[in-house]
Amino acid sequence: MDGKPFNSASVARLLGIARPTVMSYLRSLEEGGFAFRVPLLGGHGRPLLITRDGKSRVMSVMEPVRALFPGAGLHWWRTARRRRVQLVADTPRGRIGFCVCTRLVPRRRDWLPLSLALNAGVIDRAFLLHSDTAAYIKNRRILCLPLAEFLREPEQWILRRLSLPQARETLRRINRGRLAPAAAPR
Repeated sequence: MDGKPFNSASVARLLGIARPTVMSYLRSLEEGGFAFRVPLLGGHGRPLLITRDGKSRVMSVMEPVRALFPGAGLHWWRTARRRRVQLVADTPRGRIGFCVCTRLVPRRRDWLPLSLALNAGVIDRAFLLHSDTAAYIKNRRILCLPLAEFLREPEQWILRRLSLPQARETLRRINRGRLAPAAAPR
């Protein structure tokens, strides 16, 4: 259910309880900080349900964004073909789109929603966060970073707008650390 559009009626049917009961439980989880509903950008659609279960990659990105911009609107966005940008942060510095990829090596379908959102003017900057250790620029406007690297210094990535040469140098630094030979055991 984490990171997927939330349908309270189908959850109620699945559990065999009333829909108002499902909504009451969900409000309790939200008040306790264990779950968040992220509305669709534009407001006409089901919200994404993001849970704090220790495994949620979207939640791990959402927390530093909320800490840096407490009043920022958080949304999600979808293309006409079911592709989605999992998190759109509406910050004073512009809209930032995030997609979190569970694959080791991101594919075209992982960064395509970000590219479409950039072309449509929905977001100003984009991050594709993945499980691999390589950092690179995709499509000249999407920064692909290891999730661990992003979470190490989220302020550096979110607050600073890097020029293309600065971004390339920073990515080289990340990749150099990745390719450094392991120290020989003594």
